[in-house]
Amino acid sequence: MRKYKSWIVGLLGMWILMSSCTVPRIAISDDLAATSEEMKVRRKFFRGWNQPVKYGEYTSSKIKRGWLQSSETEIGNDVMSRYRTAENKLQFTQFSPGGEAEVYTVGRLTTTETPLTEVLFGGSMELTHQDTYSGTIIPNNDESKTWEFVVEYPDGMSNLSELRNRDNIDERKTGIAKSKDGEEILIRAVRRMEDQISLIELDNFGFEFVQNNETIGAVSLLNHGRVWMKNDLSEEKKLVLSSLSTAMLVRASLEEDT
Repeated sequence: MRKYKSWIVGLLGMWILMSSCTVPRIAISDDLAATSEEMKVRRKFFRGWNQPVKYGEYTSSKIKRGWLQSSETEIGNDVMSRYRTAENKLQFTQFSPGGEAEVYTVGRLTTTETPLTEVLFGGSMELTHQDTYSGTIIPNNDESKTWEFVVEYPDGMSNLSELRNRDNIDERKTGIAKSKDGEEILIRAVRRMEDQISLIELDNFGFEFVQNNETIGAVSLLNHGRVWMKNDLSEEKKLVLSSLSTAMLVRASLEEDT
């Protein structure tokens, strides 16, 4: 009987230990979880933050800090001119089964560039702070397919001084991505983990991508990261979502590295 009790205690102890080591997961919609494949991010972090980001059939080039002085496309040169004085610039190529995209990102806007960025979104996004993360996605070197995106408070609003400047801290429209022909994808912060009950949710653990009131993808920034995209999306749309996901993952790892 004593041996039996010892075995039960040991088994219970192992279960508690395993439960405490469970990898935290962001809360995503049931519909997205049921209609997408969860892709774990694979990166060689020991070689530095700038290593390629890989998940599923998607991968990026090495991440470049700063931008080249010239681009193969007119829109690429326009981006470089528009954000000439912006800080924390990154550049990479996103590869997917649907092609590839050149991605240019900016870590912080100046007071000069903030109104220029607002104009791009035609009033869809009013920036109230310079703490933004923005970028341009050029799929398959086709300027007509270009997407612009901007995310306000990409880390969340854990700073109380930031909260005082927000009329509604529960607002989840963190950012937006907009194509050259007017198509929009909302970028919403995920501030809750699975099975978590929190009265105040301030930090961003990831982001979800919403179009026509439907969550079509998400990216988790926890640990190495995870990515979801609805299976029935076009390859062109998946290329855009993978570019957005990689951009958010790269920024998060760069912040941790610095």
